Amino acid sequence: MITIRRYTNVAEAGFAQSLLISEGIDAFLADEEAGALGPQFVPWGMRLQVRQEDVQRATQILVEKEEQPSEPAPAPVTPPPKENPGLKCPGCGAEWALTDEEMDRPSFSCPDCGTPIPHEAEIAPVKTPAWFDWRCFLPASDKKWVFILAIVAYTSVLARLMQDITSPLTGANDYLKQYVGWGPVLSHVFSSVILTPIWETLLLVAIIELLRRLGARVFHQAFLSAVALCVVDGYNWWPHGVDVFPFFIICGYVYLYWRPTSWKTAISIVILIHTVGNCIPSIWLICTQVDRDRTSLLATGDAFSWDNADPYYVRSGSDLQAGRVPEAIDSLRKAISIYPYDERYHAGLALALKRAGRMDQADEEYRAAIELNSQYTDAWMGLTSLLYKEHRYSEALDACKHAIPAAPPYDRPGIQAWLRTLTPLVSGTSP
Repeated sequence: MITIRRYTNVAEAGFAQSLLISEGIDAFLADEEAGALGPQFVPWGMRLQVRQEDVQRATQILVEKEEQPSEPAPAPVTPPPKENPGLKCPGCGAEWALTDEEMDRPSFSCPDCGTPIPHEAEIAPVKTPAWFDWRCFLPASDKKWVFILAIVAYTSVLARLMQDITSPLTGANDYLKQYVGWGPVLSHVFSSVILTPIWETLLLVAIIELLRRLGARVFHQAFLSAVALCVVDGYNWWPHGVDVFPFFIICGYVYLYWRPTSWKTAISIVILIHTVGNCIPSIWLICTQVDRDRTSLLATGDAFSWDNADPYYVRSGSDLQAGRVPEAIDSLRKAISIYPYDERYHAGLALALKRAGRMDQADEEYRAAIELNSQYTDAWMGLTSLLYKEHRYSEALDACKHAIPAAPPYDRPGIQAWLRTLTPLVSGTSP
């Protein structure tokens, strides 16, 4: 046998041997077993051998094969881009465009009626309106905690906007002021941060699922469930129910958005949004109680009496707004009898007495409030208004001037208007 080639690569040696055999030439690969173990075992290479009479022909075949240009590697196949079709609901006939994430899901739920739709459902070419896409409000991150914080930010801003709209019509929403003392405060915080998010979310989900069973559209599911929760939340103070309406309707949409992924995930996310959202007023309530305790150390009397008196003061505000003046007077007198050292109680009683037409007693209460706090602007301005009604213009002007030094910036335009009205009356000229 004559050696015509040496190879260090088993694959190349085997290919050359197979090529010669296919041409009818007996070829033998010496040292093949050692070469299979590695080139270090055959440093001289594996020997390709043929008979003496086949040397010339075998060499020619191998040379021709080596000189033949190799075929170019096939170009990588790029899959065609996914088309973005739409799905058509077999239940209500609604059509909507699919996102890339939705196209990879095995099944869908109709966003209008909630009907489960298999992946093989009828495809309909649906175009998303170019002028608006609500998904632009979703955070770019796929992390759930980022999603939760973003939704809490949206709901907090909208709730504040609703408060600014309703406050001029209904008065300040002071429902949190009824929680005075660490017992009521901590009880409310525990309820609003833990209990309330759980049971209100479960109620929201139950209403949505009921409406889905009845075939209601997505908007009706979110809207009606939000209205029901607002009625519950606004039972004691109806403006609060109006303020939280955006929060609950967004929570409804959040549940419907996450429900195709998992109903457990959807419920958990809504509960966490509710909890984080309620942490903001809860922190404010705790800070208010801390400030009350700090202030009570500087005031006359004890903090326990102050905490017992304050609910009567809060109740009197609701009575005055509802026109129940006698009840407001009784509540304020009880507050003063428990804790007579808070100027707000005396000023509130003066306002109630003035509405009842008992001007002399109202004058005494305003002056009692000023005696406790000479920088109390509300008492000075209330006294100014009372004296003006009694045509005691000189005293009214003096009281108005005392209100200026401690007046906050937003009260000063009103005080300046009073000064422009009273000054001509005192000087003897018409205003």
